[in-house]
Amino acid sequence: MRAAAVVVLATFVAAPASVAQVVIAGPPKSTILPNYDMVRIGQLEAIESGAVIAQVSGPLANVYNAAGLAASDKTAVNASSTGYQLTTLGLEGLGQKVSSSRIANLGGFLGIVLAEPVVKSKKWRFGFSVYSPLSWEPGTLSGEEAALIDGTDRQIDYRSQVRLRAHVPSLGAGYSISPRFRIGAAFQVPVIDLLQQQSVNSLIFAADSAAQVSRVFAADGSTWNVRGTLGMQWDVTSAITLGLNLATPTARLWGSSLYQDNTTVALGSGFDAVTFRDPDARLEYKLPLTVSGGVALRLGKVRVEADVRWYNSLDEWDIYTSDSVGLAVTQVGSTTVVTSPVVLPPVTLAYRSVLNFAIGGRIPLSSKLELHAGFNSDESPLATTNESFRKVNMIGGTVGLSLTGARLSGSLGVGFQSGTSPETEIGIPPLTRETKVSVNTFQLLYSISYSF
Repeated sequence: MRAAAVVVLATFVAAPASVAQVVIAGPPKSTILPNYDMVRIGQLEAIESGAVIAQVSGPLANVYNAAGLAASDKTAVNASSTGYQLTTLGLEGLGQKVSSSRIANLGGFLGIVLAEPVVKSKKWRFGFSVYSPLSWEPGTLSGEEAALIDGTDRQIDYRSQVRLRAHVPSLGAGYSISPRFRIGAAFQVPVIDLLQQQSVNSLIFAADSAAQVSRVFAADGSTWNVRGTLGMQWDVTSAITLGLNLATPTARLWGSSLYQDNTTVALGSGFDAVTFRDPDARLEYKLPLTVSGGVALRLGKVRVEADVRWYNSLDEWDIYTSDSVGLAVTQVGSTTVVTSPVVLPPVTLAYRSVLNFAIGGRIPLSSKLELHAGFNSDESPLATTNESFRKVNMIGGTVGLSLTGARLSGSLGVGFQSGTSPETEIGIPPLTRETKVSVNTFQLLYSISYSF
């Protein structure tokens, strides 16, 4: 966010209401994690940490590489979920370390690929799916600190609740140029929900003076976007397959959000308050150009794949803008109360480029049962700790079993991810604290599919 976006109160105490204008601050630091690869999707794909760009086929090709639709022999329906995720957050920097845990249902994937006998062509395949590539809802995190410094009691109380989710309908098609080379494309409509709620209360008092500073912030909205994908798969030999997938940056269709911010400063010499509320602020959340590549190896009955995913940087853009006007109220001592209009300058965000990796594999245990495992990185797109979101680089892994029948198949597995943020300032000047957040997630992964 722009560092210049600060709350200006006392500056305008003596100014006429028709001239004075208060610039309200941007959102406070929250526990939103905007990482791209936190959710694993698919029956086999999820328990191999998503390392499937070169070998994916069937309905899940709409997620990872639309060229894999062309590798489908039969019409198939797949319903999968990351199941349930236990998220544990730890907050350090406000007295003793505090933690919170939450179990959430993360949604997942529902899709169909149309092949034989529905589609008579040997070369063309079509797919439709709805899936959730983003799902971050860790619950409420709160902490407090009380300290005696130079004879002055200082207390700070902090509470934060956040959510970042995306649901993506996708319509794709795959085409077999030859038995060894496939291409595909998909049209997607990412719908992204963003919730931020935070309250901070700071109190300073001594025998002869006292002051209180409090801030309550809330933003809750959604934005609709469109993007396209292009992919290819090439069976170089019977043992080696290469895959490549490109996803365009998103383009905004529409989006709006509640944006509310109330700050109060009360002390012996006066009173300052700012209140701002827009129930229909403009919201835009972007996803970048993404290029993914992978190589899959078949070593006898064992399959291994290594993938890289490059997410391009996003130049600074306006995530929140508003034409609404709020109110600032100021009084010094027993002087006349002064009111001023409050405006919200554009709240900006910028992302750096990110390179993530994923390695996965499967080993047959019998003709129908396979063991799967994977390992992946998930770097934060935030370049610094100056944004309102938290920068946390994650690392994780998965393990699971799949059972494949003539028509019905399924899988069951578990996954984990872990990371810690750099120290990030929270609070309201002059009562601020450097804090860091540790994140640990544990997932139950399950899926079923049916082939006609």
